[in-house]
Amino acid sequence: MTVTYGTAPASFLAARCVNQLASEEASSYPLAAEVISRDMYVDDLITGSGNLSEARRLQEEIIYILGKGGLHYTNGVPITQISLKV
Repeated sequence: MTVTYGTAPASFLAARCVNQLASEEASSYPLAAEVISRDMYVDDLITGSGNLSEARRLQEEIIYILGKGGLHYTNGVPITQISLKV
């Protein structure tokens, strides 16, 4: 699917595509699909995790799911630079 930006329904269509990807992958990656559906706003995703290994796994799954739809991870905070608050 191609979403043409600059048109009135573009943001809705983009969000709908992302939610559809999450829905289609929910059986294989339930936590990542839930995070995408719940914590994504326009083209930003901000979420958290209880520990570093879970955060890394979640990041890999999210990148994989979004990549299946042609949405590629290009920028962000590397997981190794994130501090865990205890």
